[in-house]
Amino acid sequence: MPEFETQKENSSSKPARWQSFGNLAQWASVGISTATFLLVVLQLSILTTNARETSARQIYSSYLDASYRYPDFLVPDYEEIRKDKKKLTQYKLYVSHLLWSYDEVFSAITEGWLERSLRFVNNGFRNKPVDDYSWLGAFYTDLEFHLPGLCDFADKKFFSEFGSYTEELVVAAMKNSSAASCKRRFQGD
Repeated sequence: MPEFETQKENSSSKPARWQSFGNLAQWASVGISTATFLLVVLQLSILTTNARETSARQIYSSYLDASYRYPDFLVPDYEEIRKDKKKLTQYKLYVSHLLWSYDEVFSAITEGWLERSLRFVNNGFRNKPVDDYSWLGAFYTDLEFHLPGLCDFADKKFFSEFGSYTEELVVAAMKNSSAASCKRRFQGD
């Protein structure tokens, strides 16, 4: 009997050798599962970003296609366009397409936390600004010619189809415009 008690004491105070390997295998499994999960999240984030950018490029291409079909709307004579109801309707759709295209571009280039973190790591832990100011410059260049028309017909209903960022950019450009219709609209501001 005393021999039996000794074995019982030894087994309860110190785990058997195979048991410590079992714990190590469980921890390794948890680590591998966590790493796999993080890689899946990373992959989904990258795929989503790529899909948004591709979609924005396609939409912007459709705007360029509309510019080829309606070259008189690129640098419009708004006073002349206003005289023809059909042409005015086409012009409003063209300007709407312009803003919608840039709205999609701006939403596609907006980074989420994961993209920003990855860019930070890829840049050697140095913050470098994203070179998306070229889109903003192109937006203002395209928008400049359409400000007289926008100041005349753009209202809350018109802006409801765009994101708030695009609306803010357009309204700021309208307020700073020297076009007569913009000066009339923002006289009190």
